[in-house]
Amino acid sequence: MTVSYSLTLPRGWHRFSPEGDFDEQVDRLGRQLMTADRDAAAAVLSRRRFGTAMGRVRETARQAGALDLFAFVGPSRTGLGPMSLVTSVVHLGTCIAGSLERPSTVGAAGSTTTFETAGGPCLRVLTRTSTDVGTWWRALAGHLADLEPGRDDVSLSSVDDRQALSTADVGYAIDIPGHRGSQLLLSFSTMGGPLVGAQIDHGDSIARTLTWT
Repeated sequence: MTVSYSLTLPRGWHRFSPEGDFDEQVDRLGRQLMTADRDAAAAVLSRRRFGTAMGRVRETARQAGALDLFAFVGPSRTGLGPMSLVTSVVHLGTCIAGSLERPSTVGAAGSTTTFETAGGPCLRVLTRTSTDVGTWWRALAGHLADLEPGRDDVSLSSVDDRQALSTADVGYAIDIPGHRGSQLLLSFSTMGGPLVGAQIDHGDSIARTLTWT
């Protein structure tokens, strides 16, 4: 199935092709992001970590049969943290337009709602989880250590270790014109603290710009 669509992404978002030389794409963007006045060794390590993080996102995208992969990598002065967006085709077997009469559901861990995009009605499924920085950091450090034996990480203070960390995954499903029962799925993921709500709103604003081309 050929799907042609358009999204308007604010500054700071970059598109990565799931095909082709992904490592070259990440390295090129990493060099753009790391300022020239940083210590050379620190810059190399930062680019390597950035590449590792993006590699995990790409693997998830490949498993989902991604059409496109987007990542938010700055500017940090916006206050928004790391975010990613993956697009793929799913076959729900029904039409979103026909389910708009169903009432929305909202709970502590997430919600299911509908809203309008430029390309038609959208089913929005939000899932939120909470952890602490220490748990998240140890999981990430363990993954990086497997890839880079002997690497020296910055340790966390006991205060940092206990800080709350929220994550959110939002799926936006929109009917594909001319393909009954098939939808374009936008999979938005983010993590942060008190700003996670603003990040979710950011994802909503992107989904609303969807148009068919």
